Amino acid sequence: RRPAGLWPFSLGVVATVVICMFLFGHTREVEAPVPSAAVSFAAGSDHLSRRVRGTLDEEIVPLVQAEGAEACFTLAAGTDGSEVDPALARRRAAATLDYLVQEWELSPGRFLVETGGTPACDETEAGDVEACRATNRSVRITRIGCTAVE
Repeated sequence: RRPAGLWPFSLGVVATVVICMFLFGHTREVEAPVPSAAVSFAAGSDHLSRRVRGTLDEEIVPLVQAEGAEACFTLAAGTDGSEVDPALARRRAAATLDYLVQEWELSPGRFLVETGGTPACDETEAGDVEACRATNRSVRITRIGCTAVE
């Protein structure tokens, strides 16, 4: 019952941990989530309503600013499938980019605009077609490597 007996035991525990870390790796590589956010538009509209501008100001701009002045992003815009205007997604992306450049003085060279590729909402797994369409009517901003923009 002497404290001296704890030293060898403690040393054995530490040695075991060190050996296990050496053999099995002491760092776990976890991929950081890619920063992204989205702003949804009303059906058939590319208008930056007060709600849309609020989302841009409160979610999109802080995301862009948090990533630093050298970070680049995609602006991916879509339509919901029931919208018949093929240029609507492009206008949504352009309106969003114009707002970010004019109101927040962000460099347009940091953004790569993508349109199209809207998935069909009639076959959603959850069966919530309206939620799917609302998601498709959005402009999603995602951080990317700047080599993709150049």
